[in-house]
Amino acid sequence: MAGVAEEGTGRDDSAGGGALPARRGLDPLKPEVFNNRPHKRALVEHLRSLIGAADLASKQVASGAALSASALSKNLSGERLPHRSTIEAIIQLCGASEEVRALSLRLHTAALGEAHPA
Repeated sequence: MAGVAEEGTGRDDSAGGGALPARRGLDPLKPEVFNNRPHKRALVEHLRSLIGAADLASKQVASGAALSASALSKNLSGERLPHRSTIEAIIQLCGASEEVRALSLRLHTAALGEAHPA
């Protein structure tokens, strides 16, 4: 249908312009960040998939989680393990179910155990 943006693309095919800016995707994960940290990787991939499924922009997530764009980037790249409050905020922003919330928190607990084994 001419003049209607394709869902999720940010494009408007009408001749009058009015195109929405394309949403920048998340940076690819760096495998070296996850050496001997499979739970951390699982948590980061899970959070990224929640955000992607909810079709949220990084700016929306950062704002809703009360984080800077840089801090969110570090959390979603695995460079920094997110705080529980950040995970709770992402879950709420994404409209995730209670089951998904429970899974997210189990992944976080496992990742914390890797980071602080003693």
